[in-house]
Amino acid sequence: MNRILITLACGVTVVAYAANWPTPLIGYFLSMTGLILIMAVKKNPIGTFSWIWWPWVLALAPSMTGLLTYTHPAISLDALLYIFFYVSAASVGYIVTFYSSPHPIKASDSHCMEVVDSILYYRNIISYMAILGILGAVFFAIEMILIVRANVGDLFILRDQFSSREVGALSRLAPLLVWCSWVALAAAIIGWEMISPIRRVLWLTSAFSATFLSILSAGRQTVFQILIIVALCFLYRLPLRKIYKNANPFGFYRRVKKLGLFARFFATVSVVGGVFYMGLVAVFRQDQTNSLSKSEYLFYVFRVEPQQEVYKILSSIPYDIGDAIYEAIIYFSSGISLFSGFLTIQYEGFYGGTFTFPWLARRFEILTDTSVVEAMQRLQVMMESGRFMSHGWATAFASYVLDFGHIGAFLFMFLVGILSAMTWRMYAKRPDIFSLMLIFAANINLFYMIMVPATSDSIFFFFVIGNVLLHLLLPLRRTSAVQMQEQKS
Repeated sequence: MNRILITLACGVTVVAYAANWPTPLIGYFLSMTGLILIMAVKKNPIGTFSWIWWPWVLALAPSMTGLLTYTHPAISLDALLYIFFYVSAASVGYIVTFYSSPHPIKASDSHCMEVVDSILYYRNIISYMAILGILGAVFFAIEMILIVRANVGDLFILRDQFSSREVGALSRLAPLLVWCSWVALAAAIIGWEMISPIRRVLWLTSAFSATFLSILSAGRQTVFQILIIVALCFLYRLPLRKIYKNANPFGFYRRVKKLGLFARFFATVSVVGGVFYMGLVAVFRQDQTNSLSKSEYLFYVFRVEPQQEVYKILSSIPYDIGDAIYEAIIYFSSGISLFSGFLTIQYEGFYGGTFTFPWLARRFEILTDTSVVEAMQRLQVMMESGRFMSHGWATAFASYVLDFGHIGAFLFMFLVGILSAMTWRMYAKRPDIFSLMLIFAANINLFYMIMVPATSDSIFFFFVIGNVLLHLLLPLRRTSAVQMQEQKS
């Protein structure tokens, strides 16, 4: 796979130079290609330590290469220093915890087959979780279709309906139940050769039913999460074929090989379909009375200036593909600019976790003076006072500063690093599909810090609570491991 990526990167680079692409476009392409190659050649591409840092490279690349220039607020040195120290705090917490013993426990490639064994051992539980995930999608669909009366014909109106609705019990449960679908999706991909066709259908149906959360809200985050989990699973599968030529779980002789043609076709269609859907939302989720193109509207709202030669090339691409590309780039990079503006505004007091844990804060609003909605509205007013984009997110660090102050945010990131390392140590001690999903949750949580989408609070909640539960259930999981070994022998 690495040879294919390198060949593709070199080929496109040669074509880019031959076509006389602008230097910022070539620089951005090379930086993204280099980032992908670095992750691909790593012995452990899903290692959480690298996920602490590489999303910030993704966020800074458009500005560093000159592809985009944020003017108000401009990216400040103060913001970059704060980000560096916060990310460093997480790195120190991770390193100190991971290497806290004289002989640190490291996850090895042999754990891959133990995860496959656990998928077979817990296959009935995973099937029940898949059903719960489907129920979560159904709950959300019932609320949006029957109660909110979602207008699926106009994505701009649909998004407004979703944002302004009174959040009911059904849609509050949905984001948590959907994590059951993610477990089923990961289990289906990693243990594909070992599970029955019926379970494959059930587990994949559960995962793709979760797309209702995006389709019925004119959003993209659930579909984007599917793409991230699929990518993580395929990265995790690499050692299965590279190291183990044969697997013999539960007495069944199976060859660990590449996914079959149908599976690869299905995965390709899913990824392409997800990207296509997100592009459609980017193009069509806009006010029809607005005369500006989507990219021009984003440039105006986020106060960003594109490199003109690049803009001419991308805007000449048919079917508004250039608009979708610019929206994706701005989506991943605007948080640092907004964080620069956030550091210049005045705010009073701390919110004690309202921004960091909004899902949990809503459960205890009766005990506080400020609801989650009121806190969000205050932040919008504060950002508008500086004439900054008020509906974007100034990275996760702005939330941590509002809740705990700068020192508290630094300590909080240190704890995030500790918790991420504890996840890997737990996986190394008892590798199974559930501890692997916590690693995925840790990585996704770190990635989402650059943009803080609506689903980030449920991911962080799953990450924290999942760690607690798996530590409490460690004796039971050890007993299950012994039973798995007995069945294999």
